[in-house]
Amino acid sequence: MEDSQKDQILLTVRANMFSGRDVVITEFGIPVSQTPEAVGGHLDICANGLLFRAHQVNFLTGEFWFPREAIFSIERRSTGPIPNGLIVEMKNHERIRFVVSKRKDVINIIGSAYRVYA
Repeated sequence: MEDSQKDQILLTVRANMFSGRDVVITEFGIPVSQTPEAVGGHLDICANGLLFRAHQVNFLTGEFWFPREAIFSIERRSTGPIPNGLIVEMKNHERIRFVVSKRKDVINIIGSAYRVYA
């Protein structure tokens, strides 16, 4: 990802991204398995895409970039009594699951900036 894309951050929230260990690497560089791992970090909603920055204490570390043009849809996901789940579906049908703080704000910003609605 280019530095100019990082400069256009619209919102940053705490987030967990669900991934897995020791398996297939997706197009976006995320390992996926039958046993998901909740990877803690921050999600930056940028003008040109989503940037997930994993904390260094996770099994999976680093940054994961999801370009705006590759995002097909977003949807709310129930994670129990707290309404904080979010699924980002990519145009290749890959589904990235998140638990985020400020879900309503995240959905509103993605919807208005990307013209993708939940």
